[in-house]
Amino acid sequence: MKRLTVAASLWPHVIRVMEEERPEHVAPNAVFAVFRESIEHGDFCGLVAEHDIIQHPHWIFADLSEHRPLLSVTPQTGVRRALAMMEENQLDALAVLDDHKFVGAVTRQSILEALLARERTLLQESRHLQKLLNSEHEKTMAWAGKLSRLHEASRSLLGVLAYTSLESDLLQAGIDALAKLIEARYGAIGIFDSTGGLKHFIHTGIGPELVRKIDRQPEGRGLLGVVIKENVSLRLDDMAKDPRSAGFPEHHPAMKSLLAVPISHLGHVYGRIYLSEKENGESFSKIDEDIALSFAHSLSLVLDNAREMEEIKYARQRLDYMAHFDALTNLPNRTLLNDRILQALAHAKRNQSKVSILFLDLDNFKLVNDSLGHTVGDILLKTSPIA
Repeated sequence: MKRLTVAASLWPHVIRVMEEERPEHVAPNAVFAVFRESIEHGDFCGLVAEHDIIQHPHWIFADLSEHRPLLSVTPQTGVRRALAMMEENQLDALAVLDDHKFVGAVTRQSILEALLARERTLLQESRHLQKLLNSEHEKTMAWAGKLSRLHEASRSLLGVLAYTSLESDLLQAGIDALAKLIEARYGAIGIFDSTGGLKHFIHTGIGPELVRKIDRQPEGRGLLGVVIKENVSLRLDDMAKDPRSAGFPEHHPAMKSLLAVPISHLGHVYGRIYLSEKENGESFSKIDEDIALSFAHSLSLVLDNAREMEEIKYARQRLDYMAHFDALTNLPNRTLLNDRILQALAHAKRNQSKVSILFLDLDNFKLVNDSLGHTVGDILLKTSPIA
């Protein structure tokens, strides 16, 4: 398979701005390319993402771009290398430069969309090839090819998601691909949150109008509950004959056969995948179950990795906060003050202007601590105009 490069994954929502401008109306997911002297022919200064502006809404683009390292890739750089650079440097976007000339920007979402588009193309091609197969031997070879393509798609998705998180578009592409490969009319992925509620419920085979009529998500009281509670797979020819079945809500399409597998890793169940009704009317086979389990295993690894990455991210944010803010007043501390002064001095030097610093103090604060105690002193610090 031809390597996917950033040239085919450029983010379309890039806005060119001058370094002295200030952000005004920030469109969702917009990335700003900052230039000096001229937008078209000036020097490229760096990229500014939406969350940079949210954190520092009053900064000009020059300060916002200098706040981040100026890293770039060439149009020929592979997307996995670009993702690794973004993860390593905690960046939302990377500049793409060709011979020092700004070409565009690449983001995690733009790379994911490019990969999913390629996967969808491959699935469409596999469907066309399937129609050309007639004999039993050709059908057997088709299943082998489908299994190989599923493993390749799983590895590709897993490689991307090592640097991102699960999104609805990804889950939709996954259940669409799985249903097509197994030739099931209906399918769904359910991912749970920490309380056991449905965080994501993505389905295929049922149109929007029918979804509105059903107006209910699976409650997990019947067969799907068994998959979660017992962490087991189910492969049934007729759900109605199983005493554990809880039936379907009103307006739900009739479903007879079922293939359901848990999304679990090391005993922890993250969700479930289920498929129903083979298009050819046959029962789900052991090969179908193995394919679904393989896909579920890939998703479980992604979810487990995402959980660990979220814990690491929270710990980093907490450490960063403790390093730059006072624990008592939650005000910026000396380290952050020094950083902002250096930025202000650099900005003043660039614009040939001056910087002023205002110093405020509390008179006789020691007298408060000595006479009323440090507890009262702390309260005074937190409620004073300075805080």
